[in-house]
Amino acid sequence: MTKIKYEHLVLTEFPPPKLEDGAIASKYHILAHASGIKKFNGKDFSIAATAITEPSVMVSDTHSHEFDQFLVFIGGNPLSKSLGGEVEICLGEEKEKHTITSSAIVHIPKGTMHCPLTHKRVDKPYIVLDILLAPEYKKHIN
Repeated sequence: MTKIKYEHLVLTEFPPPKLEDGAIASKYHILAHASGIKKFNGKDFSIAATAITEPSVMVSDTHSHEFDQFLVFIGGNPLSKSLGGEVEICLGEEKEKHTITSSAIVHIPKGTMHCPLTHKRVDKPYIVLDILLAPEYKKHIN
């Protein structure tokens, strides 16, 4: 069989990522997950796609990163702006609360304190994309 030249550029297997304490992230439905350090030759890019199906606190501690992060919230019906639920995220040292009920992109610049991130209400499953401009996820709790 002929080897496909660019096969290594297409990812189709996404084992659940390990959390910082070594546990497996099983509570959430991981749709796709790849870190630049492991899958993209160390590129400054990592991504995780997660289906949210029930209310929960996804990240409880306020922290920052040494890279830009983008959180993309997409409703289960891509033809509607409605998220199908309600998310609350705190931004900045002041923990300024932001409520998300429609499709949205949250840019978290390098060094910006953020979280908790709480899925307060889930009427219909929705998707969260976590995009990092870094080869791996590292956080600083201040």
